[in-house]
Amino acid sequence: MKSDKLKFLGGLVSAVALAGLPLAAMAGTAAKAAAAPLSHDVAVLSGHKLPRHVIAPPAKHNLAIRIGGGGSLTVNGFLSVVGFAQDQPYAPANGVFGTFPAAVSPTEPNAKSAQTITGGDVRNTRVMVSFSHPLADGWMAGGFVSSDFEGGFNGSGIVSGQQQNPRLRQMFITLSKGDTAIKIGQALSLVGVQFPYSLAHMPEPNGFFWANGVWWYPGVAVTRNYHTGSATWSVTGQIQQGSYGGPGATTNYETAGNTGFRPQWEARLIYRSKTAGGASWSAFVVGQYERINLGGPFGIFPAGNPPERSYASYIVEAGGAYAPGKFVVKGNVQYGQGMANNLFDFIQSGAIKFHGGWVQAGYHFRPHWGIYAGYYYNDPTASDVRAWGGHYLTGKAFTTTLAYDLGTYGVALEWMHNIQDYTNAGVDSTIIANQLTLSAIYRF
Repeated sequence: MKSDKLKFLGGLVSAVALAGLPLAAMAGTAAKAAAAPLSHDVAVLSGHKLPRHVIAPPAKHNLAIRIGGGGSLTVNGFLSVVGFAQDQPYAPANGVFGTFPAAVSPTEPNAKSAQTITGGDVRNTRVMVSFSHPLADGWMAGGFVSSDFEGGFNGSGIVSGQQQNPRLRQMFITLSKGDTAIKIGQALSLVGVQFPYSLAHMPEPNGFFWANGVWWYPGVAVTRNYHTGSATWSVTGQIQQGSYGGPGATTNYETAGNTGFRPQWEARLIYRSKTAGGASWSAFVVGQYERINLGGPFGIFPAGNPPERSYASYIVEAGGAYAPGKFVVKGNVQYGQGMANNLFDFIQSGAIKFHGGWVQAGYHFRPHWGIYAGYYYNDPTASDVRAWGGHYLTGKAFTTTLAYDLGTYGVALEWMHNIQDYTNAGVDSTIIANQLTLSAIYRF
């Protein structure tokens, strides 16, 4: 037993060493980071300070190019390097994708040998391009494209894990005038409102795939802002393409989500304000509904015998954030059914009811130093999970993060501890897992 513990500690040291060079290189840096604007590609309530809760860079570092007719093109993004160590496989993949523990095998959920997975992961790296161009009568036309390197690995053999495929995340056209904005194209679902602070898990933040989630789909959104003093109300309605994990080809529009006109309907209300003392706070509520028809397109029926041929996919989510001085606290709660299409509930398709949420608190004890602690929880209905052939029951996670974040450059040490209930063939078990990461980021 002592030997196993020594092996795990050795693995953690190895993972830290993978990302340790940037930490040494930044020692003694005293640069001040400007307040960072929100990007189209991050959650809308993530703009609280101490440390920076956005992954968009300070505006002065953006590459802005003027184009004909008074238009502009802006390029920004970030470079990310993450070293990690795990004592259990994570889902849906190891490294930056891992947010809840996976079974070693269906019959042996826990890692018996206490071995450690270590590695370096650069797939968080992202490039974003924004366009804008004035039209007549005060209207502005624009667009947004975002790409990262999380499209899987290319090739085979010993170096396949170092051949990352680029992936298109979002691409949409915008029309705006004053406090009204229209978005047309592939964009985030409205349930992606705010995420916990993390440099290791940004596209898939802590709790993603179960205690919080979001994905991007083609659709149309309309937003209207209203202002009362220092407060802003944002009302958004959106309709997006439907989605489900079968029965036909998910890459060829032959899923139950594409059968007939059964889109995802969404509505969201966000309130933001500041107190007289300068503290910022925000609150939101969002709802989504979709009707899933498992009859399938063109006579393609789902494999097996699903308990229901038609069911409602829905979620109601609420949350907020409060940042008084050096402290910040934020979190979400949700209740829903069948939300694998937006990567909730351990991505288990079917009419599975669930409830859960997360909370994270942070304290900024030095000008650029912050420490965070988070708790994440999801509780799907066990009978629904078993009826639809799922495996993941109640999940819990605890995280702690120590970050040095200049806005442009940052490093963070993060520990995640998971307790995951698992079921297979009528046998229930509990998986205990840990992941340690050391991350470096450069925002441009």
